[in-house]
Amino acid sequence: MLNGGSYELNGYTYEFKGLKQVCAYLLYARYVAQSSIIDTPSGFVQHSGDNFQRISSGELKNQEGRYTEIAGTLWDECLRYLYTLQIEWFPIKSHTKNRISWL
Repeated sequence: MLNGGSYELNGYTYEFKGLKQVCAYLLYARYVAQSSIIDTPSGFVQHSGDNFQRISSGELKNQEGRYTEIAGTLWDECLRYLYTLQIEWFPIKSHTKNRISWL
């Protein structure tokens, strides 16, 4: 589960990345969101010709959202694997999409 793997369901083989990848994307999303504070004195920058331009806070928020969305997709793959195990203390939920958010 931590490193991912593959499983079979109804004659099809599915692959999932595992919890390590979920955590990596979530941590990177958090890093991007707070990068202007801890990355460099000038924050994230974008190369433009001979100069560098600071990336806007809106673009940083977009990047954070993209990485959080990827982590959510990978988490959904982990959940599908857990559901196939049919563990009694891990019941199948009625909704199909789980959201990951920072607490």
